[in-house]
Amino acid sequence: MDVPCQFPDCREKADVYIAELSSHSFLRGATWCEPHARSQMPFTLPSQPHSCPRNDEEYARFELKYIVGFVDRPEPYGLLYLFDDNGEQYFYVTSGYFEFNSSLGVARRRNDPRPLTFQAIAAIIQALGAQVQDVIIDEYDVETTVYHAKVRMLQGNRPAVVDIRPSDALPIAILTGSPVFVSKIVLEKVGRRTK
Repeated sequence: MDVPCQFPDCREKADVYIAELSSHSFLRGATWCEPHARSQMPFTLPSQPHSCPRNDEEYARFELKYIVGFVDRPEPYGLLYLFDDNGEQYFYVTSGYFEFNSSLGVARRRNDPRPLTFQAIAAIIQALGAQVQDVIIDEYDVETTVYHAKVRMLQGNRPAVVDIRPSDALPIAILTGSPVFVSKIVLEKVGRRTK
């Protein structure tokens, strides 16, 4: 990506793309150099991953609010930022570049020529006559630094729960307009307060 940072009078090359969402829809996007990206957001960009143990007894409602892509890197990656309903607490899930781009695409309502994994999963759920109830993020494996998520569905009166990667679960939540819930125990370890 050879575009300049969008901060006024900055001549640095942009290497971070940040998309803001509201109610599962794309609001706006901007490209920044990393120092200006860090100064503009109502959260802090991470310097290293966090860890937390498994416990999924209680949940808080969160919404995917920002999709941040570090695109001009040898190994591009993305961060999916989720905020609570009050906008007071947040955390992020790291994703690969493909997953970052997929999340951004669904938020922008981009039509892909062929269904991506999360789109195919959502189509299968619908074809089977089920509805996505919600997405839950309930675990973080300290050793592998991987979050775990589940999609909870209802097919008639029959509930079903499927284990899924958060990088697929969050786009499914956007695509189906479903809420996202996060374990409060997970939040005790990874949750951060806004500035």
